[in-house]
Amino acid sequence: MELTNCFGDPCEIEAYLKMYNEGKYYEVSDWLWSELYHQHNIGTASIAWVIKASELFLEQTEIDWNHLGFTFAVMESLEEHKFIPCPEWAKGKYRLAATKALQHALNFLLDEPSNEQSTSIVYLTCAISKMYKSRELIEYAHGCEEEIMELDFEKNP
Repeated sequence: MELTNCFGDPCEIEAYLKMYNEGKYYEVSDWLWSELYHQHNIGTASIAWVIKASELFLEQTEIDWNHLGFTFAVMESLEEHKFIPCPEWAKGKYRLAATKALQHALNFLLDEPSNEQSTSIVYLTCAISKMYKSRELIEYAHGCEEEIMELDFEKNP
């Protein structure tokens, strides 16, 4: 099966899976966001990455929080934006991989999580629950939480 990147070109992921397994997250991250995802564009390699890299992610003791963000982006492109149809070989697999990755990451969440950690957890939770609009509200309301809580929605619908 030939995989494609976000531009529709043939794409191999094996070399990057090897790098990911070696803990070279930064190098892999650049490739993910420049070849496998671009403004909601994804290809079959993007979905294959989520499935295969999640297996490696589950073995990590130093969590790559970017993996959760990338998984969210691919799921949103696939389910919400419907950029490409889900390939038969991926049905039922990418969502399970995302759920397992989220569960694993929660084991390493600090009492005072960083912004990257909390954002990654919330975004992937929104994807798993298919609540993509909730993620948008969280993103655009960030920093305005107190003002939002003070709004009287009954007087100002």
